[in-house]
Amino acid sequence: MTIIGLVVGVASAILLSYASRCFFETGQLSGCFFAGIGSTLCPSHADGTVVSSPELQIAINSPRHTWEDFQQHIADLEGHVSVLKERILESEKQIADLKQNTISRAALSRTVQEAFQRHSFGHLDLPDFALSSAGAQVIHELTTQATGLRIPFLSPKVHPPELALKPNKEIGSCWRINARHGQLGVFLATPIAVTHVTIEHPPKQMSPEIELAPQIIIVWGLVMEKEKNLAAEGITLPSDLAQALGSRKSPPIALSRDVYAPLAFFVYNISSPNPVQTFPVFEDAKALKIMTEIVVVEIMDNWGAGATCLYRVQIHGEKEG
Repeated sequence: MTIIGLVVGVASAILLSYASRCFFETGQLSGCFFAGIGSTLCPSHADGTVVSSPELQIAINSPRHTWEDFQQHIADLEGHVSVLKERILESEKQIADLKQNTISRAALSRTVQEAFQRHSFGHLDLPDFALSSAGAQVIHELTTQATGLRIPFLSPKVHPPELALKPNKEIGSCWRINARHGQLGVFLATPIAVTHVTIEHPPKQMSPEIELAPQIIIVWGLVMEKEKNLAAEGITLPSDLAQALGSRKSPPIALSRDVYAPLAFFVYNISSPNPVQTFPVFEDAKALKIMTEIVVVEIMDNWGAGATCLYRVQIHGEKEG
């Protein structure tokens, strides 16, 4: 409203200034009002003599310029001011909407980032035995290796698999493989019976390439020697997983003499409001309580990109005894 008042005040001041000056010079009040409204007040010479065009003098002295004409000019002026008011109000509303939208987007990003960072430290009630600072390590012999020739300053930055075992707070800080599938071998901080697996990825709103997120994941556990009898009892697999694996009983990269048990199979949902998603192991695996200190996280497919990014994996479970 301050802008509108200023516009009206300036217009009124200009009109009165023009009219009073002309009246002082000519002694013709009505003509001076019309001259002021039309913004055609006669200029003065250096000696103060008022000058005007013939058309203006005729207009000033014409009897047609009655009080009704003056009122019409005022009405026209008020109409222009009214239009100006509407445009100012519309502009103020657009600015307010823009500010509100900017604040909302900033607040959303901040909230999502805080949630992502908070969950990146793990679950308070589910300890992470794949945390590198707790002693877990990447087993490179069981991990998909980076392929292709890397040209300095031109090739994408290499992100080592160790990043997947640390709390990540930055977009892009992930283990990246140049394929839609791959695997990560992890030597756990201590032998456990795995109960849950957690996968982290930035939410859709913050991911420039959400298609890099893993989609279909199976988690394998290397069965310890004393647990092989339990593993022999078998774990019933979902029909779609059994069909996908066929005769395969271990991760793609594994020693032939090793025995693996499939522990969990799930789909990471990029549309979920929670970017940190936890999945339970198979009921059979949970009941058998197979102890393991080596797990392999196999990414069977991602969400459509030519490469895959794993930001963090957490392995939860129960220690023996």
